[in-house]
Amino acid sequence: MQIGNGLTPTPVPGPILLPNLLVLYGGSSYSVGGGFHPNRRLTITGDFASARYRTNNVTSISDNLLRRYDLKTEYRFRQMMLLGGYSHVTQGVGASFSTPAVFDYFYVGVSRHFDLF
Repeated sequence: MQIGNGLTPTPVPGPILLPNLLVLYGGSSYSVGGGFHPNRRLTITGDFASARYRTNNVTSISDNLLRRYDLKTEYRFRQMMLLGGYSHVTQGVGASFSTPAVFDYFYVGVSRHFDLF
């Protein structure tokens, strides 16, 4: 602040952000995916993703984990498509999880293209 005889420091106001509203975050993640097309009818794809992060507040802490991988195949024959795949998910959320939840999924499907008109 400027006054008649020079500059004086500006008074510092109180805390702008309350400590209970401040959330600290830290983490890392990465993923990779790819596909393979050995012939014109068959397609194979897969991907992997991983994330680990932590939030910290005055009142609570959260430690989180996610890992997922998928494998999918498609086979096309004339007007039909056969689809099959597998997914694996590991997920842990909370202040202290001892064993993360694990989910495995298998799926199969058949579809056929047709024209109404």
